[in-house]
Amino acid sequence: MTVKNLPIRFFEARKRDEQLTEAGGNSDLPKWVLKGNELSARSRHLSAEMNSVSALFEVWKSKDLKLPMVIATTISEYAIAKSHRGLIVNMLNSDGNLNVIGVDSGRNGGRRILSVVTTDELIGNVRKTLEDVVNSARLISSLEDLEPFEPFSEGYNLQNHMYRVRLIDYKNSEINMLARNLFKNMCSAMGITIEKEMQYSTEMYLYRIVLDTKEKLEMLLGFEGIYSVKEVSFIEIETDSLDQGVCVPVKTPEAGKSYPVIGVLDSGISRNNYLSPWLLSEKEVYYEEEFLNRHHGSMVASVVEYSDELNGTSYTATNGVLLLEAAVIPDTKKEKHVTTEDVLDNVEDAVGRHKDIKVWTMSVGTYLECMEGELPLS
Repeated sequence: MTVKNLPIRFFEARKRDEQLTEAGGNSDLPKWVLKGNELSARSRHLSAEMNSVSALFEVWKSKDLKLPMVIATTISEYAIAKSHRGLIVNMLNSDGNLNVIGVDSGRNGGRRILSVVTTDELIGNVRKTLEDVVNSARLISSLEDLEPFEPFSEGYNLQNHMYRVRLIDYKNSEINMLARNLFKNMCSAMGITIEKEMQYSTEMYLYRIVLDTKEKLEMLLGFEGIYSVKEVSFIEIETDSLDQGVCVPVKTPEAGKSYPVIGVLDSGISRNNYLSPWLLSEKEVYYEEEFLNRHHGSMVASVVEYSDELNGTSYTATNGVLLLEAAVIPDTKKEKHVTTEDVLDNVEDAVGRHKDIKVWTMSVGTYLECMEGELPLS
């Protein structure tokens, strides 16, 4: 296998922009910038919303809440370019702090910048900017709404007591840890059971909880660190299949020859004539045999093992690979209560037990659609 034919590329999420100054450009205002009465009306609308934010901030301070107040600033569809967005970020950071913590899609699909409010100076700076129709026309035109952030909830379902809670990521490890501790303490005090804590990234934790009354959901939404509370959706697996008429010669490993190992994270692998010679004796199976259907995993393993033979090509640099079976997903027609957390737990355990395996494949589909602007956590 030659590296030049299979180059490795390193991709990394872009780091947070610490600079307040965006790139320069043409000083002419874009055509979508409001003028006259429309600009004045937008300014009054945003200023009124900022007054509401200011009033709530005073209440926030009087309650001596431990977590920062969060506001959501909705951006006009014309202002999503970085050069326009930078003006908004500068305004939200105008007290000298890095207040912007993220972006979300909002309830109506609009792009929103989330930021924290911790100083009266910021309130004053933002209000002054929004009232300045002479010098801030482009910025005012870039904004549609500016309001206190409210956690998202789909409401309470009497038929489902399992819910997933996502906390706000404040982009600050100490504040995030405080939020997690406060949340756990609150659940304990309210008699809410936390069934599962799942770490999706360095700073993002989600919790699967049990809510047995609508009142508990409403009390939970009153906690200042909540980003969203959603029903737990159970996984439904889409099991594609190959043309059953496809037939290729059986191949077996050569004695004494070394082969790469690939871990197959799927529904399991059948011991048949085609795959048995390549299967390692060790395996990771997370469900009882009666709850397994190895059809999909066997199909995936067959594609891994016999891709050239099935396609009539000669792309692979080896004439076979050894396979580790990791049955991380059950037959969802028999085991209907499988959650994202369950599968991720199984994947993490399997990979952790076989750190010598460098290549893993997971080809599992689902009927569930991802919401635009949301993480695919259901």
